[in-house]
Amino acid sequence: MQLFNVINTIRIGNNTSVLVAGKGTSFKNGMMMSDAKGKIYKVIAVGMSGGVLDVNNALDKTSLLVEGIFSSNKIYV
Repeated sequence: MQLFNVINTIRIGNNTSVLVAGKGTSFKNGMMMSDAKGKIYKVIAVGMSGGVLDVNNALDKTSLLVEGIFSSNKIYV
């Protein structure tokens, strides 16, 4: 099991955009993940953080669209 630290979350309707520290290679659309309390969430979409001038820095962050309201500071995959 891998642990990722959450940098930021933004609620989008009934879902949440979650920015995590780490490369996105561990995440896939449709996969399940859990928060620090063990609650399970479905990953709707995986993307790269936009608006970053340093491309190398952008590769160390992953943006996830998660089904439901996510409010943890950790993700377990």
